[in-house]
Amino acid sequence: MRWSAGWYGGTGHDRMPAGGRAVSGLDRTWTVGWLAARVRAVGQGPVALAVIGECGAGDDQLERALSAVRAKGGGR
Repeated sequence: MRWSAGWYGGTGHDRMPAGGRAVSGLDRTWTVGWLAARVRAVGQGPVALAVIGECGAGDDQLERALSAVRAKGGGR
């Protein structure tokens, strides 16, 4: 079984499940059962985007997509 999850707020990796792997670049987010090559993340300040699984977007496209993530989040 493969899955991913994370926490919002003050908790951290102390709640990571057995076998979990931290998502590089995203604090308090982890995956279980996914190959590291299938997990990518980008972020700028409080805005972040994670792609887990098959994705044709390059790293530069993920970086550019952060503006859409920021807009959908209400500009936080």
